[in-house]
Amino acid sequence: MAAHRLPRAPGHVARGQRGKRQRHAAHGWRWQRAAFAGVVDLQRRQRGAAGRRRRLNETRRRGADVEAAARTHLLRAGLGDVAANASYRLGELDLVMRDGDTLVFVEVRYRASADYGGGGGSVDRGKRRRIVRAAQLFLLQHPALAESYCRFDVIDASGDPAAPDFTWHRDAFRLDDA
Repeated sequence: MAAHRLPRAPGHVARGQRGKRQRHAAHGWRWQRAAFAGVVDLQRRQRGAAGRRRRLNETRRRGADVEAAARTHLLRAGLGDVAANASYRLGELDLVMRDGDTLVFVEVRYRASADYGGGGGSVDRGKRRRIVRAAQLFLLQHPALAESYCRFDVIDASGDPAAPDFTWHRDAFRLDDA
């Protein structure tokens, strides 16, 4: 005589044929938690990205304020204004000024403290190389200035970003150093 089988519940799937949700049906909270983990993680990442953008915007604004103050400092010292924030693929020039017949490429570095060499100490060989390449591209775009003597200065700004203290390093490096 054949064994009597009990009727199956509606929606029943054979043991090997179960899908992911059905496998976790006994532990429903597990798959739900896994599904929501992605949403929660995405929300956390978006909040984190907004915070990073906010910090980046504050950093850029502070940098622009310090560069404007450095420009004013150099204008008071008798230099003439040529360009600001000349950006190229290979590098960026914070300020381009004129000191008599000499074209001065100025890198402005701000650090809140003088630890680890301050802002001036952060202009390493790679940064000098990028400044020199950007200066070469600037001179290619402005052929009228190409015959000028060139100088590379660094302004080390420290203290309060609203009213920074400046240390001006004239002729901070030469082409040989880059």
